Amino acid sequence: MGTGKLKGIDDGSPLIVDGNTGQVILYPSPSIRLEFERLQRAEQALKGELASLRDEPATTTDGERVRLMANTGLLADISPGLANGAEGIGLYRTEMPFMISETFPSEEEQLNIYRQVLDAYRGRPVYMRILDIGGDKPLPYFPIHEENPALGWRGIRFCLDNSSLLMTQVRAMLRAAEGGADLHILLPMISNSGEIAAFGGVLNDALQQLRDEGVDVHRPKVGIMVEVPAAISLLPAWANRLDFISIGSNDLSQYL
Repeated sequence: MGTGKLKGIDDGSPLIVDGNTGQVILYPSPSIRLEFERLQRAEQALKGELASLRDEPATTTDGERVRLMANTGLLADISPGLANGAEGIGLYRTEMPFMISETFPSEEEQLNIYRQVLDAYRGRPVYMRILDIGGDKPLPYFPIHEENPALGWRGIRFCLDNSSLLMTQVRAMLRAAEGGADLHILLPMISNSGEIAAFGGVLNDALQQLRDEGVDVHRPKVGIMVEVPAAISLLPAWANRLDFISIGSNDLSQYL
């Protein structure tokens, strides 16, 4: 976007790129240069201050200990997360590898990705969300046409209707966690009890298949993302069926 304007800029022309505001300043004046140099020094100083706090426990002002975890979906984010003291991955968006692939990734391809993530965070919890496409996250090789994508075929509904894809993904996750990785599976866009039960059936089948194949797998903790109003009223009934819940504030706020 806007790249056509770059054609009129000569090679070697001085410019400043302000990533915070999305501005590009061509031929900045000496005073503007000095100001941005000051801002750059201030940012580096802040990074140094934050780095000194990296290994300190995350505690609220009233003394409550919380875990500060990474939010990612790309392998490139693993090292920065660990370098900055992440205590786990609070949300691993498994749809990211699907979105940059030319077709649905195979079980072995997914296994390779998930294993790298879980191995890097060995001993720390990793919350992997099952494939959450549809709405604002379409796949180029699997177009979905709906009048209102936000309310339609997405998240858990898509996965349960494409059970072979779901089974492939669950098997890859379980295999990647072999050896005791702290895997948690997160279900998106849950709106009724039947969806939780249906996923439980898929998980049981995947566990049994892999054990029959001689794979040492364990049952991961399973939770849901509260993203639709219907899920809020049903939480008391689900309390004994879930290991945890996560609040999907972006989608939930749109529906309220």
